[in-house]
Amino acid sequence: MFIDHGMGVVIGETAIIGDDCTIYQGVTLGGTSLTRGAKRHPTLEAGVIVGAGAKVLGGFTVGAGAKIGSNAVVVKPVPAGGTAVGNPARIVMPAQLKPQPERAAFCAYGITPNADDPMSLAIHGLIDHAAKESRRVDEIVAALEQLGTHLETLQGADAARLDLRRLSAVLEGKAARRAAERMTDAALARIRGANHRLGEAIRLPVPDVAVFLEANRDFHAAILDVSASRRLAALLATLIEQPVVWRTAHHYSREALRRSWSEHEELIAAFVRRDGAWAEAIMTGHILRAYHAYADAHRGLAELSQKEAAE
Repeated sequence: MFIDHGMGVVIGETAIIGDDCTIYQGVTLGGTSLTRGAKRHPTLEAGVIVGAGAKVLGGFTVGAGAKIGSNAVVVKPVPAGGTAVGNPARIVMPAQLKPQPERAAFCAYGITPNADDPMSLAIHGLIDHAAKESRRVDEIVAALEQLGTHLETLQGADAARLDLRRLSAVLEGKAARRAAERMTDAALARIRGANHRLGEAIRLPVPDVAVFLEANRDFHAAILDVSASRRLAALLATLIEQPVVWRTAHHYSREALRRSWSEHEELIAAFVRRDGAWAEAIMTGHILRAYHAYADAHRGLAELSQKEAAE
């Protein structure tokens, strides 16, 4: 419950107020009788908004999501989603009740998803997006546990926040293990061809990052195809965004690019031997090292910018 400008608010002793209600100044939740033991004051269900100076009098119920206008005097039940205005209050119902999307948190001041304030819409859109991302991570963790990866191995020291970088590495490692166990000669030739193109791109006087990215994408796509797991493919598609990969590769040093090619070669060796455990270990380390290489490069650029600004 949120009481805004809480001056002159009167709440009767038998009143019941649900979650996420907003009550403005001067509101009275009163009764119309003095009968002892009776429910003399109103019940506000979840999400009710009561405007400034409104009087809600009696032991009836104001339904979930209802709104009571400023200075209204309400003496009868208000259905869910309705609006009560005037003295005595009349009930106005919307032409059609629209289903409300799941909210990430209580919205004070009665701001709702269909409000016309563009700033509030933008802010609540960001909140809802963050909530959806959190739910998606929970779904990914549940899917990983079904694949045999326990949540403990993905949690940080505080055992509270999932590291998406490590999660991506675990998923890629699972795909590499499955690929090694299902490897065919044709798939192996495709993987070798992709890494050959990647090697040629980084041996140029100025590494061709565009060719590197295309070959790297083909290399990992071939592994995912051989793994024959639609679930893994869907999870990785959720976590890995190509624009992020593009920005990451542009920050790699030549040494980091060569190390990437070398790790690909070791993966190929594991695939030749159909050794799933070896392939999983190399791929997991390969993905984590790539993130650290990006972090090192980004840190170096930031330090250089600070030095230039100081000069």
